[in-house]
Amino acid sequence: MLAFKIFQHRIKHFFRQMPSCNRLAWFWIFLGCGVWADDWKTNQLFAAVRVQDLDENGGPVTLDPELQRRVRLLLRQLNADELGQRDQAERDLLAIGSKLLDYLPPELESQSAELKERLTRVRVALETRTAAEVTKPLAIDLQGEFDLPQLLEIVRQQTNNTTVAAIADERRLSVDWKGVSYWAAMDEVMDRLQLTFDADQSQGVMLSPAVDRASRRTSASYHGAFRVSPTRLQYSRDLTSSLPPQLQFALQLEWEPKLRVIRLDLPLDSVEILNPADPAVKQVVGGEGERVGFGVTNEKSGARANFAWPNLDAWETKTVDVRGKFNLLVAGREETFRFENLKSGLENKQTIDKSGIKVQLEEVSYDEHLMLLKIGIQFSDAKQSLESHLGWIYQNQIEIRDREGQSHAYLTIESGGRREQGLSLVYIFDRFDDLEGLQLIYRSPGILMESEVPFHLKDIPLR
Repeated sequence: MLAFKIFQHRIKHFFRQMPSCNRLAWFWIFLGCGVWADDWKTNQLFAAVRVQDLDENGGPVTLDPELQRRVRLLLRQLNADELGQRDQAERDLLAIGSKLLDYLPPELESQSAELKERLTRVRVALETRTAAEVTKPLAIDLQGEFDLPQLLEIVRQQTNNTTVAAIADERRLSVDWKGVSYWAAMDEVMDRLQLTFDADQSQGVMLSPAVDRASRRTSASYHGAFRVSPTRLQYSRDLTSSLPPQLQFALQLEWEPKLRVIRLDLPLDSVEILNPADPAVKQVVGGEGERVGFGVTNEKSGARANFAWPNLDAWETKTVDVRGKFNLLVAGREETFRFENLKSGLENKQTIDKSGIKVQLEEVSYDEHLMLLKIGIQFSDAKQSLESHLGWIYQNQIEIRDREGQSHAYLTIESGGRREQGLSLVYIFDRFDDLEGLQLIYRSPGILMESEVPFHLKDIPLR
C-alpha cells in the first residue's frame, strides 16, 4: 500500500511538471494502455478456457467463434461501471443457456469480487438447469421401414441412448413413431422381434433373442425416461403359523442408459393395490414411513423392488392394479476435472472447483511396483456429501494419460478417510516414477437431482 501511494504521488508530480499541451497526449496513452490491459485480461480468461476444456479424447472442445466473441463482450460488460449494465450482462449470459458452460472462464485471482460472484451465480444457475434437463427424455419421431441396426442408430441419434443388437437380424420393421419415449419404442421392437435385453450404464442396452417371453408392453407404466413393470408374483405360506398366505410382488424400475441413478427407494405407504372393477376398494401396502431402499451400481440401468401383500384371501378378484411412486437421486451434468501436470499439481496441492465439488491433489506414495495417489473431494452441498457414503463416488471415472496420450486405468481404490463435507480416496496405479507431464483426469457428476417416478400398473393377473 505504501509503495502504491509513492507511485501515485510521482505520477501526479510528473503531470504537474508537464506542459499542458502534452498532458492530453499522455492521457490518451494511459487510457489506451488501460483498454489494452482490460482486453488482455479478458483474452487471458478465454485462453484459460481453451486450455482447460478438452473433450474426453484429450482434444480441444470446438468453440463457436461468434458465441465466443459475444461471451467475451458480456464478460467485459460484467465489469462495467454502471450497475444496470452489469445486471443486463448477467441476464444475457443466462439467456445463452447451458452451452455457455463450455465458454465460461475459471475463477482467477485477478477477477474482482463482484465478477467472481456474478460468474458463480451464472454457473450455478446453468448447472442446476442442465442437471434438471438430464432426466427429461428426448422423444422419438420416426416413420418408415428400417432394418434393426439402422433403427437402433437413429434411436441413438435422437435420444443419446446406445442400443445394440447381439444378433445379425436382417428383418425390417415398419414404424410410425411420433413423440414416443425410448422405452416405449424399445418395448415395441422387442415384442415384434421376440427379443430381450441386458442394460449397462456404461455400455447401453444389448438386445438378444428371447424364448417364451411375454409382451413387455402389457402392464408396463412409462414416465419420462423411466419404465416400471411387474416381474414376479410369488405366493408363500408359513406352515408353522396360523397367518394367512402372503403374496410377494416384484417391480422392475428401468431408466434410460444415458442416466446415472445414484439412489432410489420405494415408499410403501405410497403403494396401493386396487380392485380394477371398483377402484374405491384398495389397500395401502405399508405403514407411514416404511420404505424399500437400495443403492445402485453403474453395472445396471435398472433395479428391482419387492414388497408383500398380506391379506390375499380377502380379495376374490382375478386381477389387480398397483400404483405408487419411486423416489430417485439422479446425477446431473458430468464434470471433468483435468490436472494438466501431475507433478506440479501434487507439489502445489492443486485444487479444481466445479459445480460445488472441489477436487484436490493431496499426495503420492509408492509400494514396490505400485503408485498410491490420494485425492481429496469436498462438497459444498451437505446433502451431496452425505449421499457419497452410498458408494456412488467410488464408481466415478479416473485415469492417467501419459506424455504420448495413452490412458492408464487404476487397479483398485481405497478409502482415505472421511472429513467435513467430503472424503479422501486413494487410487492405486501401476508405478510412474516420473510424474512430469502426466495428466490426471477425474470425472464426477456435479449436481444430484431429486426425482419422482409415479406408476400405475393395470390388470396384473393374480391367478
